[in-house]
Amino acid sequence: MSKRKKIQISSILVATILVLGGTTVCGYLLAGRYRMALEYSYRRALGDLETSISAMETALTKARYANTAPQQNSLAAQLLQETSAAKSALAVLPVKDGMLDRVSRFVAQVGDYAMTLSRKISAGTAISESEYETLASLGQYASELKTETVKAVQYFGDGQKIGDAEKLLDNLTEEKPSALGDAFESTAEQLADFPTLLYDGPFSDHVGQETPLFLTGKAEVSAENARRAAASLAGLPTEALTQESDSTGGLPLYRFASDGVQISITKAGGVPLSLLRSRKVEKAVLTEKEALEKANAFLSAQGIKGMQENYYITGNQICTFHFVYSDGEVLYYPDLIKISVALDNGEILKYEATGYVMNHHSRDAFPASLSIDEAERKVSPHLEVQTRKTAVVPTPAGGEVCCYEFLCKGFAGEQVLVYINTETGLEENILILLQSDEGTLVK
Repeated sequence: MSKRKKIQISSILVATILVLGGTTVCGYLLAGRYRMALEYSYRRALGDLETSISAMETALTKARYANTAPQQNSLAAQLLQETSAAKSALAVLPVKDGMLDRVSRFVAQVGDYAMTLSRKISAGTAISESEYETLASLGQYASELKTETVKAVQYFGDGQKIGDAEKLLDNLTEEKPSALGDAFESTAEQLADFPTLLYDGPFSDHVGQETPLFLTGKAEVSAENARRAAASLAGLPTEALTQESDSTGGLPLYRFASDGVQISITKAGGVPLSLLRSRKVEKAVLTEKEALEKANAFLSAQGIKGMQENYYITGNQICTFHFVYSDGEVLYYPDLIKISVALDNGEILKYEATGYVMNHHSRDAFPASLSIDEAERKVSPHLEVQTRKTAVVPTPAGGEVCCYEFLCKGFAGEQVLVYINTETGLEENILILLQSDEGTLVK
């Protein structure tokens, strides 16, 4: 064989090796990307499962206290929706046949039972005492399952790959997930069923009207006047503020900023809408009561009257208060203002008045076809009414209705809010309150 031929063959062999090597590397990289994509889908499914199980537990608890057909049917529909979502999540998780049979069976039972109750309610038949007991049993199981699911989410969130540890998902069917260990128990207890903070609810996510009712008839102010309003709100000299780009849309705003401070002022009327002050909060020295005094003083300085503090929550040395408007007889939940107070020095860190600006206005009297005593008789017999008042609450459609609000005590001592429509006598909503050292939470 000639030297030239040997060189050609060697070149071909080298090229072939390089191509095969490159193909192997590319294949390895593609496989890695595929595994990563699968892992993301597994984690998303596990998170979705946790969300659905938690929502099922909440709906089952509320169903025990619902006492009118529309509310009962609404909760049954919610259970059907959440069980469907849970089934979809379970179908994605990489588990062996039979591993999550108990979980799947439970989810299916909840969905079937919800469908059965919905048909019964639609036919005009009342839920029996034994069926209420079944709801309580399902709710207890859902609570236990929710805790185990949260532990799994926490465990895999700490670095363990779901795709590399399929057998650990079997812990969801165990009485206690040994793979998590005692080190995860206290964390799981804190994270299990993390509820919506009451200062962001109930009803406070509701913006309501598309046009800001409080600003009706108010003339537009100049940027300079808005700057002065912003400086007054933040307690800063006007020259310390820089004007940022304006906000347009349904609620036009002037925006200003300083070092760690952001302020929004409405163009119509020059009304302070929001204040956000970012800084590290040191060790708390003020009590919640002292912080409330600071928040009330701040409201008074803005010339806002009639606001009533309903609930609060404390975290990271910051106490946030939920204020709603009251005319002395009726509580107006849509007219909401939130104020956060630093517990190290009483400084106002956040002021949010969007709900108030969008919804506050003079209202006509709401119709009432039944008295508060008649409405109380519509509250579930499984609840013990403790206090009652009249409140205006927002509706999912963007309007508002007047209700009698009953604060009640439930089976296990939990606090439950029941809202009975003053005109129709139907249950508009049911909320479950959770008391803690940090404040009041709702679900």
